[in-house]
Amino acid sequence: MSYQKLIEVAYQDWEENPDFAKACENVITKISSKEADAFRHLTFSSIKRLSESSLDINDIILLTQYLSGDRISLLTTGFEYIGQYGNFILDEENSYYAYYENSIAHPVTGEIIKDVKNDVFMFFTLNEGATK
Repeated sequence: MSYQKLIEVAYQDWEENPDFAKACENVITKISSKEADAFRHLTFSSIKRLSESSLDINDIILLTQYLSGDRISLLTTGFEYIGQYGNFILDEENSYYAYYENSIAHPVTGEIIKDVKNDVFMFFTLNEGATK
């Protein structure tokens, strides 16, 4: 889908909430104006800045879910460990274990790192296939 079509879909979906639709448009427009590499590691704070809105944190989470969901699929979700054992992006298996077991394996040493729930952070990247 083209960026323009993504904006049109957002306005259709959020017809009853024009502020939310405008925030979607702002994010999509900003993303469309730069190279994909500029959006390799987005946080809720950076998405809020891109939205140029006064949406509260709950609405920013909803906005991010919407932009990551099946309807738009502009963003994909990732997880990163930032703690005493360094920082690294979690693969799918480590993401599963972080959520369900509260532990992960260090990607280099294989050492099990326990009690990681406060050291794993969600981030978002551009789904480059979304606008093909």
